[in-house]
Amino acid sequence: MAKQLPTELWYRIIQFLPPQDQKTCLSVSKLHHDIAQKYVFSHIIITLGLWRRDDDISHGIDFGLTPAPIEVAEASRLAKLNYALLRHITRTPEFARLVKKLTVRAYSLFEESLLVYEISTLAEAIEALHNLSAFAWFGPLPKLPCEVMDALLRSSGQRVVDFIIQFLDLWPQMHIGAPYHKTVHQTIAANSATLRRLEVFGDALWECLPMSFASLHELAIVFPCTLAGLGSVFEHCRELRGFTLCTENDGSEIIDVLNIHQDAFPHLTSFKLLSVFDLDEDVIEEVAKFLKKKRRLRRVDVLSRTQVDQGEDLINMSFLKILRDLPNLEILGLDIRPAKMTSAHVKLLEQYVPPQVTALSILFHANTSDVKVVDWRSFFSKHEALRYLHIGTRQPLTRSLGNAIFRRPPPNLELLGYNNGLRWVTHDPKTRAPKYSEFWPASKVYFRSVEEYQGHEDWEWLLRHHGQDDDDCDIWSMDPPDLWKRMDSSDKDLN
Repeated sequence: MAKQLPTELWYRIIQFLPPQDQKTCLSVSKLHHDIAQKYVFSHIIITLGLWRRDDDISHGIDFGLTPAPIEVAEASRLAKLNYALLRHITRTPEFARLVKKLTVRAYSLFEESLLVYEISTLAEAIEALHNLSAFAWFGPLPKLPCEVMDALLRSSGQRVVDFIIQFLDLWPQMHIGAPYHKTVHQTIAANSATLRRLEVFGDALWECLPMSFASLHELAIVFPCTLAGLGSVFEHCRELRGFTLCTENDGSEIIDVLNIHQDAFPHLTSFKLLSVFDLDEDVIEEVAKFLKKKRRLRRVDVLSRTQVDQGEDLINMSFLKILRDLPNLEILGLDIRPAKMTSAHVKLLEQYVPPQVTALSILFHANTSDVKVVDWRSFFSKHEALRYLHIGTRQPLTRSLGNAIFRRPPPNLELLGYNNGLRWVTHDPKTRAPKYSEFWPASKVYFRSVEEYQGHEDWEWLLRHHGQDDDDCDIWSMDPPDLWKRMDSSDKDLN
């Protein structure tokens, strides 16, 4: 059959296969192998150390435990795979030319002292990646070494489009030294003509010349020590389509910038604001006024973290009220934090969340709740366009909300998330009864790449930084309710 179809058609077929099927094509025939490797190896992931669940990490740090033998064996296996792949890149120019994106996941909490040689091999391989257009470093340890940054600087020059540095799980106040800032500045400047997406940790961006980042389309600033350079970003990034700020800074600094630059980001389509500390009502109101003018917005995610100690008021009402003024809004993330969750709050969500929203993330934080199942079903009946829904909440809402969505999810829902549980959803074509896939593995839930979302970049964006660069990681790490765990693909009676 391979000989009967033109090679160009096989390229199109294999291009749109799921990643696992593309890997299978490597073993089918030489023709399939030569085509598939272009897609399979366009994105390389290198793991330094061994990723562990948050509870394992904190337990190890608090009590100084050494890794178990099985962990040592797994870390050793990964190190050998990394070495073989990196050496192949260095020694095989035709293979190196296939690599367009390099992602490093750095979680060497116990193995950092063993990585000197591995980091050197990584730097050597980066210098051979002359077609590299995207580089991402995720994880707390080791911090991005200057040796790697220098190699990227030497190899990339005017080719990198995406440059991402996320020190996930780092405490916001952790100091990042001057050498890191210097190499970040140099890399940004060297690729300023092509750079379109940039994510940086700390204050690394503030000392860059504005011309270095003025052409960006997407910018994320994660836990800067100050907001001293934020005004420059709002002033000079006229082409920006997406803006993210994860902050622990005083909200008054945000108000000052928004007041001065009310007409910033005229092409904005995505906006994300995640605060570690509570944002008071004045800050949320200014953010709402700023966003209301951005008629092109498709994606909005704002966490205020402000909980009302008593009564039924919501601090972020000014934000909720502008949502229906955004005609293109499809992807929405928000938090609801009353002292007591009531049916009236669900009615507010029903009133203000636009019916055309296709992906919705809501973080609920309430001490008590008297919401009924019927209240939630009324809300979801008005939002049948939902294809992805992710809920983060503690115990008070689990019973009513869980019974509403697990047994009768929205009719077009394809993916459901509840705390740290994620499952694909299908619906019986006759009865519309839901069928759930297995739960995603813990590592897949944590990293949540676009590939793991089956190419849905909007969905990956919605959960980006949550449980990693926000202060609600305790909720995002909680297990889903037992009710949902008992529902598997063999259940017949889900209604």
